[in-house]
Amino acid sequence: TFQGSEDGIFLRTRSDGNLFNLARLKAKTKVRRVLIREMLFADDAALAAHTEDALQRLTTRLAEACTKFGLTISLKKTNIMGQDVSTAPAISIGDHTLEVVENFTYLGSTISCNLSLDTEISTRIGKASTAMARLTKRVWDNTMLTLNTKMKVYQACVLSTLLYGSESWTLYTWQERKLNAFHMRCLRRLLGLKWQDRVTYADMLSQSGVPSMFSILAQKRLRWLGHVSRMDDGRIPKDILYGELATGSRPTGRPVLRYKDVCKRDMKACDLNPASLEQLTSDRSLWRTTIKAGVAKAEEIRENIWEEKKARRKQNSRVAPDDTTIPSYSLTCKKCHRSCRSRIGLYSHSRHCNKT
Repeated sequence: TFQGSEDGIFLRTRSDGNLFNLARLKAKTKVRRVLIREMLFADDAALAAHTEDALQRLTTRLAEACTKFGLTISLKKTNIMGQDVSTAPAISIGDHTLEVVENFTYLGSTISCNLSLDTEISTRIGKASTAMARLTKRVWDNTMLTLNTKMKVYQACVLSTLLYGSESWTLYTWQERKLNAFHMRCLRRLLGLKWQDRVTYADMLSQSGVPSMFSILAQKRLRWLGHVSRMDDGRIPKDILYGELATGSRPTGRPVLRYKDVCKRDMKACDLNPASLEQLTSDRSLWRTTIKAGVAKAEEIRENIWEEKKARRKQNSRVAPDDTTIPSYSLTCKKCHRSCRSRIGLYSHSRHCNKT
């Protein structure tokens, strides 16, 4: 179909060195030039190109090949998406101009034109909330089921829906906090706790026996990283992971977070040396054991940080320069002068007091 065509996306890749060492791709030898233009998924196909003209030529060639073999392209299901472009491309098949979309969903995953995971995360949380609500009567409110059984159902039905495809996500810290907040709301619901009970995140995780969302995401990413690094050379996932674009330049400003940057952050949090990635991942069993121990260590450090923050919040006084103790702030309602024990308690009371 594409014989003799140079349209597509060229990569410079080299998988015999350190993944996080960008200097290895500047070598004049040992660097392979890979062309990626078509990606097949069962009975579907995705075409990729740098320019609008190149994408039009690839689409025309695909349509001509399908006509020769008696295949029909569904024009309603074929969409065009331009990622990080100022003008949307206009691609046509015959006399029909294909629809340009901002979000595209395939096999449950949502791809956005702005290279952001906000839409995907919101969709995942919505589907997980639906799964959580449907199991309320049969599982969560069922007194005949033990807590261990409920947690197994939660992991199988809710967490699997929430984290579908998360091993390849490039998440910022605030996005991980958003997922962790939903995770904690679900655990609070299963444990029958309210925010008035003043139970900390660490205590809830200890009672449920489930790790935090930060640990779950890190473990999934590092396992997938090891799986891709063990792939044979020439596989598209490995070529993309170990490569970079052969042409092009990034705009001025802070660069967008990459997948390898997130994996490097996870390895440092788990006290793993990023330079020894290939050596560690060569043995699958050893890599999984190392990840499990490292994630547990990172979780312990994170819980200690939470405890330190909690202790600082409980300090209702501060020391002045002359070593005299004075109150740091007053948790008193301005309307009725009622004293509260916490800021969230003062906020809740103020909302009720201002209505009366």
